[in-house]
This record gives sequence, C-alpha cells and structure tokens, in this order.
Amino acid sequence: MSLGQRLGNFFLVIALIALFIFWADFFTSGQLESFWTLLVGVGALWLGWTLRFAKRPAPPTEEAPPPPKPAPAKAAPKSVNPLAGLFGSKPKPNPKAPDYAAAQKPKGKK
Repeated sequence: MSLGQRLGNFFLVIALIALFIFWADFFTSGQLESFWTLLVGVGALWLGWTLRFAKRPAPPTEEAPPPPKPAPAKAAPKSVNPLAGLFGSKPKPNPKAPDYAAAQKPKGKK
C-alpha cells in the first residue's frame, strides 16, 4: 500500500470522527455550534477520498521474451486402418527384424 493510500485512509478516518462529532453536537443541542467540525469533516473527507482512490501509474513491467520459433513441420505418418488386422491379410514380416524363432532352436549335435 502506497503512502498516498495510507494518508487517504487516515484522512477518511479523521473525516468520519469529525462528522460524527458534528452530528452528535447538532442533534444533542439542536444548534449549529460546531461549524468548524463540519468544515474539517468535509475537507478531510474530500482529501482522503482524493488520495485513497487516485489513479497511479502502473509499475514498469519487464518485456516478455519473444516466443520460441515453431519446429519445422514433420511429414504426417501413414494412417493405418485399426481394423486391418482383423479383416485383411497378415502383415508382411520385417526383413530387418531378427529371427527369434531361429534363436530359440537348441544348438547341438546333429
């Protein structure tokens, strides 16, 4: 909270106290004896309201770094029908894949 807002709050409290004193004096005696209390109350209310709700400049902000450059577009993968395995032919074996069936055969005498 800035100093101006604190001073504004202070003057608003002073204004409320002064206006309460004026109101209490006026309604107990029925005469306008404390005219200065009314002037102090209204003046402090105006000054407090002005200081409390004054527009202040926004604090400086740091400049945001530029957004990263987008990655180059990759070629879209081939779309594979998810039901091709159920209704189509069996997939062709990959010739680069190791042959696990041959590795499972026991090696020994013929």
